[in-house]
Amino acid sequence: LRAFSSQQPREMVNLPNFSPKAAAPDEHEAIGALHWRIDALKNADAKCQQVFVRVVDAKGRTLAKTDTVSGSDDGGADFQKAALSHDVAADSGPLRLEVRETKMFHKGTVGAAAVPLDAALRHEEAEIDLACEPSGALKVAVRFDDRRPLYGLGLDAACARSGVGVPLALAACVEVLDRKLETKGLYRVPGDSGEVADARKGLDAATTLDDARAALKGLEAAS
Repeated sequence: LRAFSSQQPREMVNLPNFSPKAAAPDEHEAIGALHWRIDALKNADAKCQQVFVRVVDAKGRTLAKTDTVSGSDDGGADFQKAALSHDVAADSGPLRLEVRETKMFHKGTVGAAAVPLDAALRHEEAEIDLACEPSGALKVAVRFDDRRPLYGLGLDAACARSGVGVPLALAACVEVLDRKLETKGLYRVPGDSGEVADARKGLDAATTLDDARAALKGLEAAS
């Protein structure tokens, strides 16, 4: 959508351009948070006594871990859908989920599974059965809370996180256009750069359609 302006404030409406070039993101900066539910480990070859699960990033740093639970002789452990949350950056992956034994003389990794970062960045919660090495299967669920600016996101990601099937900026701008179709010069006059920048800032931070509508309210009121 083009941006339209306030040179004739009683006749114009300003709408922010949806496709500017965005600055390259800092790979070390958090892009959002991952929320895990750790369900259960099954069929590990090793006997589980006192175990916990931890999430480790590509640099070996522990991002989050569960409390320790008692395991079973058949290589299983019930983590009762323990909730874990941690920030994630573009350079965090691949992630690794490790089941660790804490008992003396048996300390170490019972089983571990690598999770590509792209596979974890799911805007809707998804249940996953992870095959562990050297044995066992870990059942988890994961959801991504996306904090990246809207501008610069790929179309698939922008649509996935909107909850309405299209990017939030597009949905909100189309609603404004629908109400302003009779506005004189709607597609002719360029937008006021300050007002467009304010709208873009609001749309960047929008996580719901109501947020996006609010970001455009000031522009529409001035038109």
